[in-house]
Amino acid sequence: SQVILISSLNKGVLNSYDIVFFSVFVAILGRAQMEAYIVVSTYMAKVLSCTYSFFVNRKLVFHSSEKVGYSGWKYLLLCVVQASLSGFITDRLFLCLHYNEVLLKILVDSVLFFLSFTVQQKWVFAKTGESENGN
Repeated sequence: SQVILISSLNKGVLNSYDIVFFSVFVAILGRAQMEAYIVVSTYMAKVLSCTYSFFVNRKLVFHSSEKVGYSGWKYLLLCVVQASLSGFITDRLFLCLHYNEVLLKILVDSVLFFLSFTVQQKWVFAKTGESENGN
């Protein structure tokens, strides 16, 4: 559908921002030998990309007329959960595989995109009454 196409294009742009920010933070924090640098870098990058993503998804993808505060809190919760899963899974894969952190994050976030899209559609930006009724 058109919504998935627009969301995919938007996600591609946002993923680029997220990956660039993540790469910079990994380089800085990794060199500083900070413990949990992958998880911390994920949260820092997600704060920047989710701020932009919320407004784009709200208006361009889901055409939500929901109050910003109401959908904003739901989106914030989704971003925290998504960043936590992304950071934790990427960190565990890195510890097990000793493969490039950035490439692992791209893989993990690609899978999480589909889950995030569904949650946004069914809960965050659902038309009034849809999230309660399951429609």
